Amino acid sequence: MSCARPLAALLWSIALVAFAVRPVVAADAAAGFAEIRPQLEKYCYECHGDKKQKGGVNLAKVKSLDDVQRDPAQWEDVLQQLRDGEMPPKAAKEPLAPDLRDKLMAWVEHTLDTLDAGTLARDPGRVTLHRLNRIEYNNTIRDLLDVDLRPADQFPADGVGGGGFDNNADTLFLPPLLLEKLVEAANTVLAAAKPERLAIVKPADDKPKTRREAARASAAAFAKRAYRRPVAPGEIERLLKVFDYCEKKNIAYEDGVRHMLKAALMSPSFLYRAEEARKQVGAFELGQYEMAARLSYFLWSSMPDEALFALAEQKKLQDPKVIAEQVARMLKDPKAKALAQNFTGQWLLLEQLRSGAVGPDPQKYPEFTQPVREALCGEPAAFMAGLIDGNRSILDLIDSDYTWMNGEVARWYGVSGPSGGEFQEVKLPDANRGGVLGMAAVLAATSHPQRTSPVLRGKWLLAVVLNAPTPPPPANVAQLAKDDGAKEEQSLRKRLEKHRADPGCAGCHSRIDPLGFGLENFDVVGAWRTQDARGEAIDNTGTLPGGASFSGPAELRKILLGKKDQFTRAFTEKLLSYALGRGIEGYDRQTVKEIAQAAAKDGYRLPALITAIATSYPFRNARVAPIVPLAPAAAPEPAK
Repeated sequence: MSCARPLAALLWSIALVAFAVRPVVAADAAAGFAEIRPQLEKYCYECHGDKKQKGGVNLAKVKSLDDVQRDPAQWEDVLQQLRDGEMPPKAAKEPLAPDLRDKLMAWVEHTLDTLDAGTLARDPGRVTLHRLNRIEYNNTIRDLLDVDLRPADQFPADGVGGGGFDNNADTLFLPPLLLEKLVEAANTVLAAAKPERLAIVKPADDKPKTRREAARASAAAFAKRAYRRPVAPGEIERLLKVFDYCEKKNIAYEDGVRHMLKAALMSPSFLYRAEEARKQVGAFELGQYEMAARLSYFLWSSMPDEALFALAEQKKLQDPKVIAEQVARMLKDPKAKALAQNFTGQWLLLEQLRSGAVGPDPQKYPEFTQPVREALCGEPAAFMAGLIDGNRSILDLIDSDYTWMNGEVARWYGVSGPSGGEFQEVKLPDANRGGVLGMAAVLAATSHPQRTSPVLRGKWLLAVVLNAPTPPPPANVAQLAKDDGAKEEQSLRKRLEKHRADPGCAGCHSRIDPLGFGLENFDVVGAWRTQDARGEAIDNTGTLPGGASFSGPAELRKILLGKKDQFTRAFTEKLLSYALGRGIEGYDRQTVKEIAQAAAKDGYRLPALITAIATSYPFRNARVAPIVPLAPAAAPEPAK
């Protein structure tokens, strides 16, 4: 199986002939497709037709714009290949003129946007029962009971779902081992909590009726906060059955109430961020308390506070202006550090480095200790928090003249800076570092234990920064040695060039390798170097498929800044996925575009982007059953 992307033949054939008739930059999407489809049949069906489906693509099935609508991901792939300059393939007989490339990209972009805005019913996405993940459980217990405990640290690890985040509802199951841990956790936190935090109402006397009424008041006050919504009388009665059982066993009053509250902490209404399933067909607005929970778990990874509960009771949390005001307030709260910490590490794919699953060889790099590992993984999170607190642009993630360091990070980089454990903003002494590409945690996570890897770093950059991941390599592809290469006859770069000589690998590696070469001055642990393990000078030059050349990380970052709109949409997709707790689907394209455009108008500032997500259509709405796409109106029969 080739690494080359399967639609290259499609792109080449369309580009050569589809625009020979007339430009389609501003043309109607249907008219443009009518011109393109005959060319698909003439030039593409041999490899992508009913008889042969190279790469699993059968273009013979694409007979109308309706068919394009059913598979927008395929056309996103077309657009991405054009942007990357991968098209036409090297085997093509004639080059693609720049003006034809521009026109083709304009048609694809126009078609996708038109489909989203005009022929697709707006879909906010599914409603999935969302169990609190470990971080959300710890933070919710902290804010509910005011206890300084982290019981969920002992829970089994949460799965990672679509979008790459551990708050994806589709992967948050409840295995038996977790159920046992939840019982232990409930016992622990209730024993540590103060009676006033449990809202325990003491009875006026020892009469059974009075004791039960006091227990009812305790249950109602506690459950409203624990369930994060008003509680129905029937729910209170279910909790009181536990209290009644304790009364029969002559258990002390306060102990009986704690057992009752333990039942509340084991209830699905506490363990899950439940959103009421409506019977109606199509989309619907989320309820007020559901909106309060979406906001708080997005920005704080925790339960709503009293201000959000009050606004929900006043039915104000579907007003975009009110939502924007609350986002601004909540981002100023110290609890907003959770957004930077929980999102950033998973977005940058650093969690395996933090846990020790990947990282430098401890025999070769004994100085890369666990405290160093923790500090370096904290740098990007502190940087993200600085963007929020300082109302700064997300483009600083690509290129900046500063970073955030504590004493451990400053010592690691060999610069003067803070000496304690707190992170502070520090101006970088040179242009080699800057943005996430120069952060040691990223560089270590994208290296092999004993040597750097231009391939891993290039793949990381494509997937994370540009949201253009490459397909996996063939199963039988030859592997390069993973030691430092000191005894090799050829440099790593030359060995990779030999690898790219294989036509089956050249398609992907022509995109991957140049990006990785631009970071080769950074060794396995992110230290700057000018020579490799063989003593040869580092060659940090690269030429991208579109023809852009660079030398070193500073010039590479400038090229990436030229793709700021692509980066903004990539970053928006990830943050929206994190906010919704689900993967991004084709029907989210219009939302991603709108949010990215709103951020661009406000200087790409991160708080503006966060606000645009919180006021977006899928964040404020939901649906139960899938929404059926609106089929284009049938063309009238020709007169006979």
